[in-house]
Amino acid sequence: RISRLPAELAMLSSVTSLKLDGNPLRPHVLDVVQRGLPALFSYLSALLQASQTQKLDMQGHGLRFYPDDVPASWGVTWMNLDRNFLRHLPRKLCHLMRLTFISMRSNLLVDLPETLISLTNVHTLLLDNNHLEALPTCIPAFLALRTLSLSHNKLQSLPAGIIALANLESLAVDNNPLLALLPLELGVLPKLKEVAYDSATVSEPCTQFHGDLETLLWAMKTMHLSRSSNTLDLSARSLVSLPNEVLKLTGLTALSLARNKITLLPDNMMDHLSSLRFLDLEQNKLTALPTSLGMARDLTCLCALGNKIACIPNSLGLVKDRGMLLELDADALVSPPAEVYAKGTSIALAYLSRLQDSESTRNLSLAKWNLAILPVEVTDLAQL
Repeated sequence: RISRLPAELAMLSSVTSLKLDGNPLRPHVLDVVQRGLPALFSYLSALLQASQTQKLDMQGHGLRFYPDDVPASWGVTWMNLDRNFLRHLPRKLCHLMRLTFISMRSNLLVDLPETLISLTNVHTLLLDNNHLEALPTCIPAFLALRTLSLSHNKLQSLPAGIIALANLESLAVDNNPLLALLPLELGVLPKLKEVAYDSATVSEPCTQFHGDLETLLWAMKTMHLSRSSNTLDLSARSLVSLPNEVLKLTGLTALSLARNKITLLPDNMMDHLSSLRFLDLEQNKLTALPTSLGMARDLTCLCALGNKIACIPNSLGLVKDRGMLLELDADALVSPPAEVYAKGTSIALAYLSRLQDSESTRNLSLAKWNLAILPVEVTDLAQL
């Protein structure tokens, strides 16, 4: 009674009939046997070659089960199981600790075992054209990995632990229609030279950084590092809008968006970036500031020269006045009136504070402000 067949059986190529009825064959062996002698001898021949060359090549063998006839003692370093019907890999794959190359493209894989953590010598892992929805948390343990190819899967995310893959040179995640975010950690991988992804589906980093790989990696590295430094410099990057991922950097205390082409900032910007103390918006195409500006209560520097901003939001009056530096083009300013703005930041903030209070009290008094012209703020009294 046998459950496995010896690889040496492949040398009996003249055999025309082989009866194995009544033997408790392992599922993967039985699956091959049921497809006839040619399939069986092709399978055994591949095993025999693997025992002699340390290379297991079973491309297109129609396998539905992993060929677990491969013992660790063979010292297999190279494995190619492309174009089969494998749905799962066994935990025992971890015993092949000498593996350096694994290719399982065009299978039906839906997951990978966490036991792969022991395969620390693998430098190439090709898993294209499968049904993977996520990578195992052990992937960061592949410290020798240089090539990781995951095209044409169902991935929804990549683990932040990918930052551990210091030797990674090439990453392919294109044709994963549900993959919207690339981890910012990719930007700090020192050897990464190739990244294949779908610009149409990846929204973060935003498409404004998708022009070339150098720009993409720069953006990811810059924003990743800002998580610890709490400062972010995106000046002179030809941005036309604020990248959405910036709003997730809620600890930022300094943000520069100077010398871009931004026309509008989201009104809720400061709801996310309430820790900001320094905000540089110089030389853009802004005509307004976020209405939530006052949520950054510790704001000490707001530079917006070189724009056409007509109104400073009343909410700025909520900001603690600690000698704030406030720089805007007075010739475009309507509210507060230029004559108020010209008296200095403290006076301008006090004026805005008065307007802000009126939104809740429905009562506005501008007496003793020595205004020469009726302010625009009182031309529409419907809210008072």
